[in-house]
Amino acid sequence: MQAPSGIFAYLTPWKGIVMKQQTQLPTLRQLKTQASRLRASMAKDGDLISHSEALEYLAHQFGFRNWNTLSAAAPEAASFENLQLESRVSGRYLGHAFAGKIIGVSKLGTDKIRITLDFDKPVDVVTSKAFSSFRRRVSATIDHAGKTTEKTSDQQPQLVLEQIL
Repeated sequence: MQAPSGIFAYLTPWKGIVMKQQTQLPTLRQLKTQASRLRASMAKDGDLISHSEALEYLAHQFGFRNWNTLSAAAPEAASFENLQLESRVSGRYLGHAFAGKIIGVSKLGTDKIRITLDFDKPVDVVTSKAFSSFRRRVSATIDHAGKTTEKTSDQQPQLVLEQIL
């Protein structure tokens, strides 16, 4: 049985069911990442579970009957069509997690957005162990899914927005 909209039940082995107010579900990608972290964390403690079992645990934590029900309710991905100045966002830049503020935004035609971000903490843009180069402010052109078309050497988008905070 699904919990009422905006309320999710977390089933924990040590506390039973804990109700928590939450405004929206994480995206499918975020849920799958959480399942991977849960699996890795449990493996460190000697409890080996499959990825599908981790997905089922997550579904129960969010108050859903099973993973299929949760995945049907979760949004595919955030839409970044209506970004505004001063909005807080999080994501990945050159593979590094970041949180920051939008200090510049402009639409480029119908399918691209030019943004300038001011990171809360500087991000090292060099992979060398010999030296570092930190950036606190970057500009990029993203699509409505929040990704750049420019790729890193390992074929990942240079910038990926994951969430509007």
